Amino acid sequence: MGFFAGAMISNLPKPEGSPPPPEFMGWFFGVFGLGIFTLFVAAAVLKFLCAYRLKARRSRTLCLIVGALSCFALPYGMALGVATFLVLLRPSVARQFSAAPPGAASGR
Repeated sequence: MGFFAGAMISNLPKPEGSPPPPEFMGWFFGVFGLGIFTLFVAAAVLKFLCAYRLKARRSRTLCLIVGALSCFALPYGMALGVATFLVLLRPSVARQFSAAPPGAASGR
C-alpha cells in the first residue's frame, strides 16, 4: 500500500541535490486512499441493501437515509436522492411499507 504511493511521489521531478520526500508521505497517501476506498465500498453495500429492502417493501427509513447520502455524489446522486425522497414520501408508498408483508398473518 505505502510502496505504491511512495513510488508515485518519488518519481516527481525535484531540484538537483534536494533530499527525497519523507517516507511518511507514501504512507499518508496510502492510508488516505484506503480510507476513500472503504468509504465507497460502504456506500455500495448500503445501496445494495437499500435495493433489497425496497424490493421487500421494508426499512423505509433506511432507504431515505441512503437517498440522503446519495445526494453527496454530484450530479447523478443528487438526482437519484431527490427522486428517492419524492417517491418514498408519498402517502401511498408509505402505506405499502407499513402494510404487513404477505405470509406474516399466517404465522410462517
